[in-house]
Amino acid sequence: MYTRLTNDTSEEGYMGLLEAAKGALAGLQLAVRRVKFSVDGEWYVGVVNQAADEIAKKHGSSFSIAELQYLRALLTTIALLPDAPDGEGFIRETEALNVRAVQSAPSSQPSASQAAAPVPALSLGQKETVLKKFKDEMWLVEPQDDEGLVGIGVRSFLELHELLLGLDLPDGTRAAWEKFL
Repeated sequence: MYTRLTNDTSEEGYMGLLEAAKGALAGLQLAVRRVKFSVDGEWYVGVVNQAADEIAKKHGSSFSIAELQYLRALLTTIALLPDAPDGEGFIRETEALNVRAVQSAPSSQPSASQAAAPVPALSLGQKETVLKKFKDEMWLVEPQDDEGLVGIGVRSFLELHELLLGLDLPDGTRAAWEKFL
């Protein structure tokens, strides 16, 4: 898009634009991230909210708490695969449907009046529906050449890279991810 708008094909011009955008957005607690996604070889650029404020919590996602816990469990399961070539781990969709979400522990001890009710587990039908939504929104990816597999999508790498790199990753996966994150 940069080339179409500016007729400039230089990498320096494009990177200059990204750096200017990064500077302009930093005061708004937004970051510009660029990832070369190994599954399709394409570069992706995203603007990511870095503030965990009330607006972000309330409007930042259309997913329920149970669905977000399920996504986190899927990402963790895929990320920790020991034999993922070039850090590209995939699991079968049937395996993904059997992954169980682990409820997050609260960051501080709530009082008795603040204690949250346990989040109900997703049914198989709910998991099937949300798994499709995760793929549609690029949190997860299905490789073009092998339907029925599920991997970590580009949106997860753009928006959740701290979470992903914070896992106890296999050495090969960590090395591969650090090259493109």
